[in-house]
Amino acid sequence: MSKFIPKKEKVEGQIKPKLKVKVTINGETHYLNEYDAFQMISEDKQKIAQLSQAVEGILTAMEEATQQVSVPTQGKLSLPKLGVKLES
Repeated sequence: MSKFIPKKEKVEGQIKPKLKVKVTINGETHYLNEYDAFQMISEDKQKIAQLSQAVEGILTAMEEATQQVSVPTQGKLSLPKLGVKLES
C-alpha cells in the first residue's frame, strides 16, 4: 500500500492507521485497523496450512490402515436367521 506523504508531514517509522473496520467475532464487536486485519488474515492463513497438513496426515494414515486390513473374498454374505414371526 503506497501513499503520498508531503515532506513537511513525513513521519519516521510506521504511519498511523487510517482504516477502521467494525467486525463481530464470536458475538463480540471489535474495531480493527488495517494492520490488525492483515495480521489476523496472516495468522488464519497459517492455521489453515497447519490444518490441511493435519488432514493430509490423517488421510494418509487411514489409507495405510485400510490396506493392511484383510477382507474375506466370499461371494455371498450369510446372515444368521432370526426366529421372529410376524402375526396379524
